[in-house]
Amino acid sequence: MSTLAAVAAVLALVVAIPLAVAAALLTRQVRSLRASVAALHEEVEAQAGAPPAVPVTLDIGPRRVITIEILNPLELAASQSRAARLLGGLTPTVITRIVYDQASKQIMETLEDEGVAAEVRVRVGD
Repeated sequence: MSTLAAVAAVLALVVAIPLAVAAALLTRQVRSLRASVAALHEEVEAQAGAPPAVPVTLDIGPRRVITIEILNPLELAASQSRAARLLGGLTPTVITRIVYDQASKQIMETLEDEGVAAEVRVRVGD
């Protein structure tokens, strides 16, 4: 065997052995990933009929609050109801309370329709 042929054979082994090892490792990794994907598919199928998990409450910092103040409750009531127009001058506190209660109900219904989980409260004073 000539020196050139011997060098070529050694080079072929130097290149072939790492390639074979890399191919074996890659094949092993692909099999492992396929097994993981199959296990995940089984888990998803098993949980498909299960009730949804309780949502995790994350600490997102200080509590955020949106405040709405109705600046014209008596005028709003008068525009919505003839009885409110007649009673508005006599019992503005009661009319204002009714306006806020109705507004909070409407806001809550709208938020629920949009899928928003929220607490709507009427607070008096501050």
